[in-house]
Amino acid sequence: MNILKKLKYRFKKLPKVITIGEKYNPAMKITDPEEAKAYFELCVQHCMKYSDKPMDREEAERIQSANIGYYAGYYDRETGRRVQKLFGVVHPIFGKVDDYPTPERAFVMGQAMGEKLKKDNKGQALILFAAFLLITLAAAAFVLDGGAYVMHWQSLQVDLDIACVAAGTLGEGAFQPSLDANSVIETAYLYNAPDYTYIAEAGGDHEFYLAQFMGIRSMNVSTETRCLRAKSGILPIAVQESWYLESHENGNEYSILGDGVEAEYAPDHSFSGALYSHIWCADGADCESRQYHEPVTEEQATSSCQPDKDIVEENMEGSIEPVYIPVGTTVPHVSGVSNNKLVKALKRGGWQIGDHLYV
Repeated sequence: MNILKKLKYRFKKLPKVITIGEKYNPAMKITDPEEAKAYFELCVQHCMKYSDKPMDREEAERIQSANIGYYAGYYDRETGRRVQKLFGVVHPIFGKVDDYPTPERAFVMGQAMGEKLKKDNKGQALILFAAFLLITLAAAAFVLDGGAYVMHWQSLQVDLDIACVAAGTLGEGAFQPSLDANSVIETAYLYNAPDYTYIAEAGGDHEFYLAQFMGIRSMNVSTETRCLRAKSGILPIAVQESWYLESHENGNEYSILGDGVEAEYAPDHSFSGALYSHIWCADGADCESRQYHEPVTEEQATSSCQPDKDIVEENMEGSIEPVYIPVGTTVPHVSGVSNNKLVKALKRGGWQIGDHLYV
């Protein structure tokens, strides 16, 4: 214990961190075993006290053993043997002093260690280059494939918007030929088309190119738009066959609206009259200036008319599809539907009782 106090006094100016060099390693000059033991204990305590992080005694002893054994290699072999034997330590790399390589051998070993270090650094450089290449390809894929994806989406959006506008104007355009044929000014005409909105969607798979090396081959691209469209369809006018024949053969006029004319209910397909696909009436004139087309009676109809008759009936049932048959066609169609069904179809189409319709 007295030796330890003596050493503490002798090395009271010892820095907090014992560095390489003979000046701070008096162990090279110690010859007494007790003094060597005390010095080693001092070094261990010094290491544990001033370590940057908590350190146990076992770790401190290992560090100081390697430290003293390392310094022993800087002295002549006799001093090195004495220090290693006195402290019971060896060089952390070469072992005992007698096993130290000659200067020539040390140079060769140094070259070998240098080559190994160069190879390690080269391997690390290859890894870093591969990582850099991967990041570069990923960035290029994000820019190029991402840009192509956005262009694909924008193209779909433009096409969908154009289709939406076309669908919104198709119903109105179908009525225009009939107006022109009857010399009807546009301000005096209002087609039966309450507006409604719906969401239209478009999309599909978008194929990637550079992103395929990351396993991303395709991705779904989709877009939607809100369309405002007019409801349009054929609104036939049903008349009794006798009315038509009376007018056609004798030149007598007959009323379609007003003047006490009552609708005749005919269930299912038993109606024996004709349907005018389009008749324009002036506002408030009670159809005095009627403009209509030659109808086809049930007796004149043939099986070839059946597809057109079915289309008319579907429109009367409240379909909101675009007009299939141009409004103003010269051949109105016969169908077995009554005014009762017409009213129901109009209600399903969005009209309410009391709405004013121009037909």
